[in-house]
Amino acid sequence: MLEAQKPAGTEKNLPPFSYEYYARSRNPQTGELVAFEPVNPIFELGIVKFNRGDVIHDVGAGTGGSTLNYRRFIPPEILPDVISIASEPSEESFNELKQNLGGCVQTYQLDGIKAVKSINANKVFLFHAIHLFSPKERVKFEKSVAGNLPDEGEHVLVTSFIEEDVPKEEQEVLIQPWMKFLFRRQLPQMGIDPRRILAKLKEQKLRMWKAEKYVRLVGKRLQVVYQSLNTMYCGLKSYEGINKYPVWIEHLLPGLDYETASEALTKSLRTVWERIGREEASVSPRNTLVIVAKKLPENGIVQQAEEAAKTAVDRELVTVA
Repeated sequence: MLEAQKPAGTEKNLPPFSYEYYARSRNPQTGELVAFEPVNPIFELGIVKFNRGDVIHDVGAGTGGSTLNYRRFIPPEILPDVISIASEPSEESFNELKQNLGGCVQTYQLDGIKAVKSINANKVFLFHAIHLFSPKERVKFEKSVAGNLPDEGEHVLVTSFIEEDVPKEEQEVLIQPWMKFLFRRQLPQMGIDPRRILAKLKEQKLRMWKAEKYVRLVGKRLQVVYQSLNTMYCGLKSYEGINKYPVWIEHLLPGLDYETASEALTKSLRTVWERIGREEASVSPRNTLVIVAKKLPENGIVQQAEEAAKTAVDRELVTVA
């Protein structure tokens, strides 16, 4: 088990935020970072409070944006007594993570489940990364979080990769027209038969879950104290950014090469965006699921029957994924 050490540096002279894909952009109307605007209320309202002695583990931290974001909400007077840890499995992102976080945050190149099991922390955050896990891995990850948190420990799970990702009205105004134009006009214009892509959509690896399913998964071993679908406001540049995201591309246009798919998504988006009368500064609402859960002290040993029931739910969650 890795033991947390006191940070060697401070927040001074850190480079600007660095984000991959859509998370680089800001809401053109508020200036807030798109990816974390739905998350910030849990810190602003004190749903998640920071205390002296906290050890905070940001799992799958990417290039460090989520870590830098939550650290803004730690009171300056206790910041020296809070230990921040960020883990990331991708070598490319990890190298940038180390540069962006300087010496104020401990960094480890570990995958999510191994990271949770290897690092002692009383707060475990997972921002916008659960979709990268298979259904079985999602269950295993949450089980590991609950098993490794101390009593009164906290877990925050945030994802926009849910079935309810776009409000119904926005589906009708933007998303449906965009997808229709993409498959009926844009792809044929580029000499691509959309039928072969549609056939591959059934084989895609990214599995969207309903928000309720994530809440059930987290709530089987921890007490959910906050759950909400918060709005993430994406500008045109936000969508153009995510159209370069390999996981997103494979989700929408499986089997198509990266460059061609990105071009098709972006050209069709711009066409529809202009057709519905939106400007560069306009925004599109998307739903982001935010869950905060706590580990309650256990009175004695958990009965085998309770554990068996939890295991049955795990199997059910994977089976119906």
